[in-house]
Amino acid sequence: MNTQIDFSLFQKAIESLILEGCTILQVILPDGSCAFFSVWSFTESFFNSAQSVDFNTVEGINITEFLNKQASQYMNRSSFIAAYNKVVDDSPVVQCQFHKNAVWFKWQQVGDEKKRRL
Repeated sequence: MNTQIDFSLFQKAIESLILEGCTILQVILPDGSCAFFSVWSFTESFFNSAQSVDFNTVEGINITEFLNKQASQYMNRSSFIAAYNKVVDDSPVVQCQFHKNAVWFKWQQVGDEKKRRL
């Protein structure tokens, strides 16, 4: 199956969440769909001569269902963030491991400085 992934599908919703200080992890699943996590901690796989860890580990809230249902509501910022906060309050913090060869993106804001115009 050759599934085309639309990386921009949730981009504005993710940007709204990172403006609130969240870090969002997007993992591309083998079927081409995506899983999304609001990250508490993230440990990347590694290899060295002494040992290797073949899995990435994320601890956080699985927000995949939230984004599937609410991403289009990001423009109503207060309502969108309130819905996100409810999901965070009502959901367990999970630990998920996925293989080092999986495709993933970690979205987070870098600094508070104003964007420089070129």
